[in-house]
Formats: sequence, structure tokens, C-alpha cells
Amino acid sequence: MNYSEQQAYLRSNRLVGLSASILLVLCSVGILLTFTESGVLSKLIFGALCLALIYILNYNPKYLHLNGPYQKRFFWAVRIRWIVCGVVLFLGLISARSKLDAVVTFSAVIWLAVAAYVARNWVKQPKTDLTFLLPAWYAATDFAILLILVFLGINPMLVAVTGAITAHFSLSISDGDKRILTVVAIFVVALLGLLGWVQRVDPYSLALFTSFLAISCYSTYRLTCLAHEMNERNISEATQELQEFAGLSKEEVRDLLLSSDRILAESWVRAKLDETDKQAVKRWYEENSFHYIFGLTSFHFAYKQIVLMLDILRLARGRCLDYGAGIGDLTLGLAQAGHPASYFDVDGKSREYAQWRAERKRLQVHFTTLKEKLTEYAQASGKFDTIIAIDVLEHVPDI
Repeated sequence: MNYSEQQAYLRSNRLVGLSASILLVLCSVGILLTFTESGVLSKLIFGALCLALIYILNYNPKYLHLNGPYQKRFFWAVRIRWIVCGVVLFLGLISARSKLDAVVTFSAVIWLAVAAYVARNWVKQPKTDLTFLLPAWYAATDFAILLILVFLGINPMLVAVTGAITAHFSLSISDGDKRILTVVAIFVVALLGLLGWVQRVDPYSLALFTSFLAISCYSTYRLTCLAHEMNERNISEATQELQEFAGLSKEEVRDLLLSSDRILAESWVRAKLDETDKQAVKRWYEENSFHYIFGLTSFHFAYKQIVLMLDILRLARGRCLDYGAGIGDLTLGLAQAGHPASYFDVDGKSREYAQWRAERKRLQVHFTTLKEKLTEYAQASGKFDTIIAIDVLEHVPDI
């Protein structure tokens, strides 16, 4: 993985997210100053939801899309709905002023739960195309509730911020498809139109709501596109390298990226190793290192793993040893950053892949698979300034 590209992407992401956050804060302050007659509780709920919106706006697109070939966002979309049901129930009940408010709250929660249940069944069907279907379903079912709430006279501030969060959830689980952006835009326009017609919201307030929703929707869409494009680039580059190294087709590589973790787990269970037998454990890792190439490649696609690697590259100093280096992503990153880098791990296909990539990129990396050789190298070339062992101890029989 090219960590310079990941760093450039994250800078672009932060710039878009920061700009959107500032604009949303300005709009929310304007809304609070305009709706002075609203109660303290309504203002507090509005403020809390605005902060939540800003947080998820800056986090969700990266978290949901930087995951390699996994369709994590669809499973996340189902899980988050149960949390949404709990939040709606809590906020609805603490702000309820009558039995009607309580009935409306329970009805909304039931509606959301049914929508989540239907979506869960879709996700369980591997042949279902969820790229557009699931985001559109959530947009339609969520906005249906909001449109009803407008007719019931719910505080327009809360309608606006809830609409922004709803739009964000739908857009952030898409793949940057303009169709879902169009669907969300239609619902937003309908929501704003009803606020002006049914609740007689004045033109100035309506302009603030329009700006608030437009900024949230477009920035979510833009951040989602950036994350999805970066993820596709990461997959494409890794797939190309794996095809060349392993002599496999593109489809075979994609299948192994998805299945290698499961294959490794099943192999470990079948082996029934005595974990105190160090040589047996070492042999198992060597014999299964081919699948580790694909399992670790998929693992390194994840947003949190990318951020961790960038943090390590920032903290590294001088001569570096990557102890338990796997497929060498970090080792090569250290070498690209100008550090004298050493790779240490058990021998096998994962080591061969790391060395093949280092030679291909013309990077000077010292490769070692024996502790005695590592000690000799350190004594001859000088001690290491930085030693890194990430995701290693869980593989060591005797720590």
C-alpha cells in the first residue's frame, strides 16, 4: 500500500470535513438565534444532534468505505438502525408533552424497526444488489416519518437536523451513486416545502434550513465519493500486484481477499496444535503463509489500520526493525520514508511476497527469518533505533 497516497487522501478528507463542519456550525447558530421561542430542552436536543451530525460526517465515510472488498457498510446500516430506534425512543419520551407525543414516538420506533428488519433480510441475501436499493429504502422510510412529523407540528429545528442525519445515513452507505443523491434531494425539497406550507416557517428560517441540509447532504456525498474512490484504488493496486505475484486471475484474487481469513481459521481448527510446541506452530504459519498474503492485504485496507500505520511511520526514527512483518506493508513504508528498514518474520510465501515487492519497487530492505541472523546483522550494522511489533504477540506461543 502506498501510504503517501493514503496521507494525501486523508488531508483532502479533513479539508472537506472541516469546511463542512464550520458551515454547519454557522447555520446551526443562526437557527438557534432565530428560534428564540423554542424551549431549552428543544435547543439542547438540537445542539446535541448537530454535534452528532458533525462527528459522523467526518468519520462514517472513511470508516464505512475504507474496507477493501468487504461490503461492511450494508451490515453496519442494519446495526445502526437499532441504535437509532433507541435514540428516537429516548429523545421522544423525554420531550413528550402529551399522550399523543408518546404514541407518535412509539409508532416511529415501530416503523423504524420494521424498516430495519426488512433491510436485514435483504442483507442476508448475497444476490441482492444493495448498492442503490438499501440507501434508497432507508431514505424513503426515514423521510416518511419526518413528513408525518411536519404535519403533526414537531419543532422545525428538530425536523431539519433529523433530516440532515437521515440523509447522511442514506448517502454514506451508498458508493457515490448520483441516483441516491437525487432521491435524497427530492425528499429534502419535499421536507422543506412542507415546513414552509404546513408550519408557515418564514423565508429567512427556511433559507437557514435549506443551507443546513444542503451542506450536510453535499459534504456527505463528497466525502463518501472520496473514500469510495480511494478504496477502489487501493483494491485495484493490490489486486494487480497479487495477480502478478501469484499468477492468478482478477476474480481468483478478489475471492481470496474475501475468503482467506475464513480458510485460515478453519485450517487452525483442523490442525489441533499443541500451542506449547513452538516448532509445530512455526510450521503451521509457514505452510499457511500463502493465505496470509490475502488475509493481511484485506486487513491493511481498513481505515483504522491505515491510520495506525501512518502514526507508526510518523513516530519511527533512524534504523527500523519490523518484527513480525507479515507481507511487509509497514517495512516497505519505512523504506519509502527513507529509513534503513529490516523485515523479520517466519519464512514462507508472505515473506517471498514482501521481498518481491521490495525488489519491484527498488527499495533497500534487509530480510531475515532467523533470530541468529538478525542478531548478527544488528551487531555488524548497528543497533536499531526503532523496533515495531504490531499484531504479533497473539501469534507467539510463549511470550
